[in-house]
Amino acid sequence: RPARRHRTRRPPAPGPAGRFTRYTPAGARDTLPFDRAILPDEGARCDRPDRGISFFSAPFGASSIAVPTPTGSIATAVTSAYRVAFVGPTGDTTRVIEREIASTPITDGEWTAANVEWIKFHKDWPTAKCSRSDFPRPVQKPFLVSLFFDDVQRLWVEVVTPNGPRYDVFSADGRLLATVAGLPESGGIDPSIAGNRIALVGRGADDTPVVRLYRLMR
Repeated sequence: RPARRHRTRRPPAPGPAGRFTRYTPAGARDTLPFDRAILPDEGARCDRPDRGISFFSAPFGASSIAVPTPTGSIATAVTSAYRVAFVGPTGDTTRVIEREIASTPITDGEWTAANVEWIKFHKDWPTAKCSRSDFPRPVQKPFLVSLFFDDVQRLWVEVVTPNGPRYDVFSADGRLLATVAGLPESGGIDPSIAGNRIALVGRGADDTPVVRLYRLMR
């Protein structure tokens, strides 16, 4: 799936680091600070003749992931490597999960589709001044897509493989419990898991959001 976003925005203002807030029926209860990995800026900034600014992220570029765990730490990863680190409240890394995985090539069709908005932008704004003229084509897709937890606090890692999406399931101590294949991509929205059922958000025939329910089989 192309890691492309096109948006018009103002640069973020300086301020405190990000934080997760836990909510209960009574309201906000506590917070957990986190810092995403600082990655090289591989995107593009374009100044348009109408004085607007457009930003493009690099297609199939690496990104950082940070999610709170049920035990109060933060699970972090960079999508270009299968390495999930658990960072405690004091900032110390308490555990790391690493796995070897085959790389997934980017097809010509996928690369063309990932650059559609970039090419269209230059046709619409031929005199725009951009920080780069093109994006280099990576040799492979990022390995990871997302991290999330199920109803019994197991970590699920969404993985990109040559055979399609895969979900690796880990115990609280980092042991691989299962590998789930045959499910679609999460689409950037965390699935909901209860028992042997998993709900994922997808798109219907008319491109409207739909929730699909799957049963997990051994």
